[in-house]
Parts: sequence; structure tokens; C-alpha cells
Amino acid sequence: MKSKYVKILVGLMTVAMLALVGCEVTKTESVTDENGNTTTTTTTTENGKTTTTTETTSADDDMEGYELVDQIEGADLAIINDTDADIEAIYLCRSDYEEWGDSILDSTLASGDAYSLDAAFTYTPGYTWDIEIETADGEVLDVAGLDLAACDDPESVNFDLYIADDGSLAADVY
Repeated sequence: MKSKYVKILVGLMTVAMLALVGCEVTKTESVTDENGNTTTTTTTTENGKTTTTTETTSADDDMEGYELVDQIEGADLAIINDTDADIEAIYLCRSDYEEWGDSILDSTLASGDAYSLDAAFTYTPGYTWDIEIETADGEVLDVAGLDLAACDDPESVNFDLYIADDGSLAADVY
């Protein structure tokens, strides 16, 4: 009787092992860091053999069409307030960043005035930038995707902020 159960158990184990032969299990995991670089790890198990591959994709790989150069450090930055409101705060960051950081203004920028930072702006060409402003009336407006490649001189970045016909913040870059 014992022998019969052993034969059944061996038969079931044989069927289970045959079912596993030829099966493939794949697990993929991707992690993106704060700079936009993505690391993808793929683990594949087939016929009892496990293979792991890791691939890292740089955020720069997505910048097709741009000529990437070193960072431009110490560029002059000028912002002209052509809105009808006084601006209390201006935040500036790359479009691929999630946090604004601190306002670049140290005082209110009156309507019609300009604010400049001499030799204080560092940026990497090939990335777009976003600007957010807070007006003296408490209104918060932003404009996204400004291409600094439009600058006449890469060491002198100028933004002319104005309100578009639809009421949104807009900016000319030159």
C-alpha cells in the first residue's frame, strides 16, 4: 500500500517538474532618480537558470535634437515684469525638477521694472525651464517649458514676463 502512495507522489512530482520545464518567469523593476536617470533591472528565470540584466538610461538620452554642452556658470539673468501686477516672488527651475526652491527676488519687482542677477545663474543648455510668480495680490501664475536655446547670448538669459490674452503667464526668452 505504501508503495502505491510513493508511486503516486513520484508521479505527481514528475508532472509538476515537467510543467515547470520551459516556463519563463520575468520580473522587471525601474527606478528613476532625482536627476531623471532611470535604472531598469530585469530578472528572468527559465529552465531553472536565472539571468539578471541592468540598464541605466540617462536623462540626457531623451534630449534628442539638442546639442548638449557643459553647464554655463555665472550667466547674467534679467527678468522684466511686463505684467500689470507687482511681483513678490519669482521661482525658477528646470522643467524636470519637482520642487521650486527659494524665490530669486530679494524685494518686490514693480510692474514695468526689471530685476537682474549678474553672473549668478547656472544652467545646462538643452533643458527647458519653468517660472512661477506670486503677485502682491496673492495670485500665483506659472509658465512652463521655456527653451533657453532661444537666448541671443548663452551667458545672458533674459525673460520678459507678461500676461497672455487668455490670462495666463507668458514669457519671451531672448
